[in-house]
Amino acid sequence: QNFCSYSTNYVHLSHPFICLLPVFCSIFGDIFLHDVRKYREEALNPEGITVIEPLWDMTTAEVMEEFLTSGLKTIIVTTTASELGKEFIGQHITKELISEFPPHIDVCGENGEYHTFCYDGPIFRTPVPFTTKEPFRMEFPIKLDTGETKIFGYWFAGLDE
Repeated sequence: QNFCSYSTNYVHLSHPFICLLPVFCSIFGDIFLHDVRKYREEALNPEGITVIEPLWDMTTAEVMEEFLTSGLKTIIVTTTASELGKEFIGQHITKELISEFPPHIDVCGENGEYHTFCYDGPIFRTPVPFTTKEPFRMEFPIKLDTGETKIFGYWFAGLDE
């Protein structure tokens, strides 16, 4: 898969929404990744869209504590295979699970260690129905800034309705 055109696609896919609705800002949940924030600002600001980062400069411990008390329910759907194994796929984010993470893992997955699917909580009218299937692994060649290509592996959860 070619990730080189990600920036172009990101803006291109936003255009129908920008044209149909008065979009002035886009809200993201990043905490401290300056390069990601810069990328989003460079992609969206020329379109007249301000990037808003409400969690910016909070500590990941503060963000996780706020999440755990929010009543939102999430499961892990993707992990970077070299960081978190297959056994974490489909697990609910809880204080107990976070304590099982290796010490170098950011509790919020801010460095891409894991991604989640939020399916229920106080802001949901009803829970999103889903079932998880057997986790599967995929690998992707990623071209680094140095020009070198590196293979990255990921575990994914298959989700069904």
